[in-house]
Amino acid sequence: MLRLIVVDKLLSDNEIVFTYIESSHATPKYAVACWVKGQPKGAGFDAFIHASDNDFTYEKCCQFEYKKIHPSQELAFKTLTEAGKVAKQQGCDYIWIDHCCIDQSDTEYVTRSINLRYQWYAEAEVCLVYLHDSPLDSDPCKRLWICEERGCLWFHSTWSRPVILASKQLNFYDSAWKPIGTFQKQSSSDQRPLEGLGKEVQRITSIAPGALLGSVPLSKYSVATRLVWAEEPIPFIEPPEDVAYSMVGIFGVSLTPNYGEGGNRAFHRLAAKIMQVTSDLSILAWKESCTILGSDEPLGALPHPITDSIWPKYYRDFHPMPSNYPLSMTEKGVQVTAVLCKYKQPWKDGYFMSLGGSDIGGWYFGFDLRQIDQSTYERESGWLGKVAALKLTPSTGPMTFYITTHIKVSSD
Repeated sequence: MLRLIVVDKLLSDNEIVFTYIESSHATPKYAVACWVKGQPKGAGFDAFIHASDNDFTYEKCCQFEYKKIHPSQELAFKTLTEAGKVAKQQGCDYIWIDHCCIDQSDTEYVTRSINLRYQWYAEAEVCLVYLHDSPLDSDPCKRLWICEERGCLWFHSTWSRPVILASKQLNFYDSAWKPIGTFQKQSSSDQRPLEGLGKEVQRITSIAPGALLGSVPLSKYSVATRLVWAEEPIPFIEPPEDVAYSMVGIFGVSLTPNYGEGGNRAFHRLAAKIMQVTSDLSILAWKESCTILGSDEPLGALPHPITDSIWPKYYRDFHPMPSNYPLSMTEKGVQVTAVLCKYKQPWKDGYFMSLGGSDIGGWYFGFDLRQIDQSTYERESGWLGKVAALKLTPSTGPMTFYITTHIKVSSD
């Protein structure tokens, strides 16, 4: 069930009234509106860290009375009505805003909204992106950037990625709700390169141009490539679990949210779901930026914590190794069926698991493993390595083994 705000009641009567659309019914034309929650006190991350959140929640919307509006809510209501005006101009009689339309006290509805948000974005007529910190400039492309190194704050929110990937059309607006520009998906027959605002969105987000334009299905991109697109939550505003929850539509899986479980456990549950639908080994292709050389701390098949880890951004040269064997999360760790290579070092013999090859000179990317028992291994370091093909002695064929995770993942 999709819960939408009725634009006419908002604009003519100053009332926040909802309508409910059952999934079996035809969906009316509606707009999605999104912005960074809270009261801005300037540009950038620091503007929101100590800001009180006076945006309208679903509960506040249900209790709203215009004649009794509190001064602290005036800016939030102005933002809401401006979004309604723009939606009306776009020919939409209804508008969807996540924090207004999702009842956080209804766990069943929260679960449904997490798993259907990507679809709701895709079915919307237009997505209205309000950039409160857009700088004044005659060039619309430069208005998406706070500075040369950082895009406007909204681009660094976790839910911006599914919005950008799913929406048919993105309209950007500045702090006065004046249009900055529009980015529209192209048809499958239209193969024009990115230009204008689309090029700037790609620079900010690192999303592959084909995915951004909608000309290449997301399933054609490796798991690691799609994980590169994820964005860490804005400090003190977004819950850490949203890194994982925001990716469910991008991977075509479903997940039961459990706010309070922490970002790491949420990500491991997401990974378990991804493993059920793909055998792509690149989900293991992470490297940890804070690994201390020589550390004996055990590492798992998946990163922990994920905030200190990245999936490298050199996948234009990297080709994930195809596999016909599914991955799975078990009590012993991630079950893998792959060719495990042995190599000799002056000081020891080691094991190397290749994740794929490179266009650059016969190298294989992967990571070192140490053997714990006959069928169980763990990563030796958080760094991805590359080994020349000639130095590897592959096993006689694919073998099934486990890479420890060091975290228990409950079934979802």
